[in-house]
Amino acid sequence: MIGQKHLEKDKENRKKENEEKMKDALDQIKKIADILGVKLEIVHFKKDFDADERIEKIKKILEREGKFVINITGGPKFDSFILYIISLLYPQKILDIVYVREDIGELVILPKIVLSINLTEFEKQLLLEIKKEKQPDPKKLAAKMKRPLPQILRYLKKLEAKGLIEREKHRNKLIKIKAPLFV
Repeated sequence: MIGQKHLEKDKENRKKENEEKMKDALDQIKKIADILGVKLEIVHFKKDFDADERIEKIKKILEREGKFVINITGGPKFDSFILYIISLLYPQKILDIVYVREDIGELVILPKIVLSINLTEFEKQLLLEIKKEKQPDPKKLAAKMKRPLPQILRYLKKLEAKGLIEREKHRNKLIKIKAPLFV
């Protein structure tokens, strides 16, 4: 009995410590957001480990107007994982996905991995061709893929809108992939 009471007391103490750490971290984030003039939104979930609730809330936020920086530092690992995965489904809306290393207080910018589930087969092929070329340009890509230039330009525009590539605006030449590819 004494051992059980001790375990329960220890569990309560750890819970209080975690809540205090979360509050302190949240206060720091609020101060930084105020200094930077960044709108901060804190999301609370009703049930533990309810993936559907988390996915729906996160999707509603990401479908709003604007771009987002996603911080996956706080909360349970389960929440961070879901937030990271959902963020990858909206690459055009995400500026950065960050994690604060609590041991040294260092900000880590995580990779925005391109999930192939939101790409057509042709978009995947085009991205792979861009990756292969040293200096990809639309004309070279059209010739290599045996497709008309207007079609290549249309798909490049779609990939750019999804936040996956960057093009030189003036000459429509230089094409750069913005995220690691796993297609």
